[in-house]
Amino acid sequence: MSARFEIVRTDGGQPWHARYIASNGRIVWSTEQYVEKRHAKNAIAVVAQAFSLTRVHFTYRRDVPHIQAQGVSAEVREVDER
Repeated sequence: MSARFEIVRTDGGQPWHARYIASNGRIVWSTEQYVEKRHAKNAIAVVAQAFSLTRVHFTYRRDVPHIQAQGVSAEVREVDER
């Protein structure tokens, strides 16, 4: 298993949150709940930018979303837990 970010959808009034899963499968970081998916996506960008000190952007590799900064990328999965 590789480390990755996840944008998670759950039931509820604020159904979106983001998290980072370490390569051992443990949740290392998680956000509060958001009303809109774009806010969870933005939270991932803020955290990635804080660690890389450069602007980050979302890309696709083989139709799988990734976040990239300073030549390093991490997979971003969308997870539906409804």
